Amino acid sequence: MHETMDKQGGIGLAANQVDVLDRVMVIHIPYQASQNEEDEGVEPKKEWHDKAFTFVNPRILRAKGKQKYYEGCLSFPDIFDWVERSATITVEAEDERGVTFTVEADGTFAVCIQHEIDHLDGVVFFRRMSRLKAQMIR
Repeated sequence: MHETMDKQGGIGLAANQVDVLDRVMVIHIPYQASQNEEDEGVEPKKEWHDKAFTFVNPRILRAKGKQKYYEGCLSFPDIFDWVERSATITVEAEDERGVTFTVEADGTFAVCIQHEIDHLDGVVFFRRMSRLKAQMIR
């Protein structure tokens, strides 16, 4: 799944997006440094940048705050919209060896985890979009 996600230029992929009916998702968010010192939209480098994660049976234990993020989806190429999600989350899952782990996520990592869990729960991207934008893409 990591290879498929990387080939498509994504940062997250849920198993059901590639016709695998397991509660598995992968995430890899490369760090992108700003080319402009005045760029306020660049996220500072975090411990989860440049690290490949595999989540088996993920579940959100805690969620706090709200953030809006401009999201896209490999299932809907070239479609992007602002989506509101929890700002920080705590997630428990197993890795590919069956070892349970917990992560605290914020920023892009929190958004990506929530987006991929939505896929696993059968919630597609356009259901989180504004009603007008969702109607435009149908």
